[in-house]
This record gives sequence, C-alpha cells and structure tokens, in this order.
Amino acid sequence: MYWAKRSIAELYNNQSSQECSATPDESEHGGEKEKMAKRIFVGNLSYKVDEESLKDVFAKIGEVQSVKIITDNATGRSKGFGFVEMGSDADAEKAIASLNGTSLLDRNITVNEARPQTSRGRTDSKRGQGGGFGRKSGNWR
Repeated sequence: MYWAKRSIAELYNNQSSQECSATPDESEHGGEKEKMAKRIFVGNLSYKVDEESLKDVFAKIGEVQSVKIITDNATGRSKGFGFVEMGSDADAEKAIASLNGTSLLDRNITVNEARPQTSRGRTDSKRGQGGGFGRKSGNWR
C-alpha cells in the first residue's frame, strides 16, 4: 500500500506543520539574532511513553520547546521514536550527553541530534509489472 509507506520526515513535517507555523532559521528579534531550537532524535522508546512524560524527562536538563512522538497513521500506536526540540544548542548537547543510553520505562533510549531525512527512491523491483491477464507470451496455465 503506497499511502502506508510514508517517510519519517513526511510524517514529522506534516504533523509539526499542523501544530505551529514555520519559523525562519534566524530572525531579527530586538536587534539580536535568535537561533532556531536544535532538534533531537529519541529512539527505542517504549510504546507506553507519551509526549508529556518525554517532555518531563528532557525538562530536567533544559527548556523544551516541543515534543513529538511519531505514531502510526492507521493504528495511532507509537512507532517507538520521536523528536524533541530544546531551547538552546547548549541544552540540546547536554541532553544528548546525559540521556543517551539511559533507561526509560525499562528501555535503553537512543538520544542524538536529528538529521534531515534523505530522499529514498522506490526499491520495488516489480513496479510496473502487471498481473497475469493479457500476457503476450507464454501459456497462461
């Protein structure tokens, strides 16, 4: 099913664009340049972790701008990973250093800087090869 094979970046971008408006990377604010928050990838999450509990874990380290746990569109169940945006780069680095490999609800979580999603081509080698009706060669039996 094509609609079920959406990329992680598409899911995150679609869900986060519904939550807030886009912000430029750097904006003029009172004469000072303010940088956009650093996005952190959090993997190997228990299915029981919700956004509020994940925010509480990261809030102990610094200011949390947003939290998004990625869920399956069909079932609504967590896919076991999410993203956290910290208020500053220093807070993000501190969170990565102190939380990577720690236990959260009996799962050792992976915490690192989120990378942009690379575009992936379709790897379906049978694409374009139709079913059995209307074959021009060979016996259909």
